[in-house]
Amino acid sequence: MAVSLGMDRAIHVFVSPLAGKDEEKAVYLVRRFLTLRFVLGLAAAAILFLFAAPIMSALGQPRVGGLLKWMGPYVISIGLTNLFFANFSARLDMKNPRLVKAAIQMVNAIGSVWIYRYGGGAGIVLTLLSLTVTLTALAMAWMSRALITGPAGHGDLEGIRSYCASQTVMEVLAFILGKNADIILLNLLLAGTLQVGYYSVAAALTLAISRMLIAGAGDIALSATSIMVQRGDPDQLRLAWRFRIKTSMLLTVPFMVYGFAVAPEIVGTLLDRTYLPAADVFRVAIGGQIFISLLGGGAHGDILLSSERHRTVRNLSVGSGAVNVALNLILIPLWGAAGAAAATAAALLVLAEYSALRRIHPVSLPGRSMGSILAASVLAAAAVVWFPLH
Repeated sequence: MAVSLGMDRAIHVFVSPLAGKDEEKAVYLVRRFLTLRFVLGLAAAAILFLFAAPIMSALGQPRVGGLLKWMGPYVISIGLTNLFFANFSARLDMKNPRLVKAAIQMVNAIGSVWIYRYGGGAGIVLTLLSLTVTLTALAMAWMSRALITGPAGHGDLEGIRSYCASQTVMEVLAFILGKNADIILLNLLLAGTLQVGYYSVAAALTLAISRMLIAGAGDIALSATSIMVQRGDPDQLRLAWRFRIKTSMLLTVPFMVYGFAVAPEIVGTLLDRTYLPAADVFRVAIGGQIFISLLGGGAHGDILLSSERHRTVRNLSVGSGAVNVALNLILIPLWGAAGAAAATAAALLVLAEYSALRRIHPVSLPGRSMGSILAASVLAAAAVVWFPLH
């Protein structure tokens, strides 16, 4: 987050409409982003190398400091990899980059299991991750060699700077007022309990179920929406909106409904019985995510970002975060980790309803797509009855 500065999303919003039309300007923008990301990565690597060990030693975690000290190559490489991947996504050219990323992830998964199985530690795993992400960055750079060495034009960065600043503020606020606020308040209000562990398990499972089937689809949808906004064609914008709905909600909502129904079996299979209470927290979190998705989810933000309504998005994020913290203070003492999950979901639902009442979004939800989602969700619920896991 410290080195992203909103540049990944800026590529989707600003480069997508230029690709194929004003290619030299598009190349210029991406090169500027790559240069800035590399410089910021070097600075972060230097800070980690010089200060990670003494700071973590002062906090009583010298081993962690020793590991963080050598994470510079990972920080640099992951930043460049994300930008290269965003550029391919903005140009809707994902086949080869996706294959490279999938292959590297498979190497990471198999390698990590093998290392731990034969007695290796976190240091060896982090070394593996640093090597593989560096290879990924080099592979992405090779596939983008025309971008790196080809002709480039010039462009005005004023609007882009404003956008990146807004995105950075949003990311920082989301970090402070979102999941981390939940964990901090759980530690303060319910210290010495397992509630933080239950919440972390539920949050990880919710993220996995809501994202695993649509990896990269959100970025492509944001690029498509940016192109349609630039064209100024309402019908084409609705088409991009419908694509966003179908690629996200139609794939994930039925899956989340099924996950809600079999939550105890999921937690019991992946973890030991100590964490079974996390199933109830998971149900609260995934239930909230289902309702949020049915109300538009992150799809609303795509249109606002593409329409250069950055201040609106930022204000909505701040408002949602403030509501989240306030509800956490009320619900955590009552329900523990489930209260934290409910507070986060309720804050996002309040945000969605407020946006609808104020008519902030220029496009309404497509009825036919919503009907398809509800029908698929009914089938998912029926599958739990027909094919029980216990």
